[in-house]
Amino acid sequence: MSKILQELKKEELYQKDDQNNLLKNWCGYNTKTIVRLKNGHNFIGFLRSFDKHKNLIVEDVVEIWQEKRRMLIDKSFKIITRSRYESSIFLRGDSVSSLSHA
Repeated sequence: MSKILQELKKEELYQKDDQNNLLKNWCGYNTKTIVRLKNGHNFIGFLRSFDKHKNLIVEDVVEIWQEKRRMLIDKSFKIITRSRYESSIFLRGDSVSSLSHA
């Protein structure tokens, strides 16, 4: 039983190392990265730094999200896509759902 647990712990460590190596490679290049958050907001920018909690620092960021607006006349809903630019932003690691290249 203990051998199985040790093997599982080793496998988890290897997976964490693979994720960290992938993020290190992305930090070194000037390629745009898409960061998707759990609340539905998307950030497109250059990944500059991260830490062990997967907190991210992203530069030249465009944030894109959708809002649901209720129309006054016919009381229907309209989905509006909004965006804004930030020079740099800090994203908390526990709110990130996925990372990908743009």
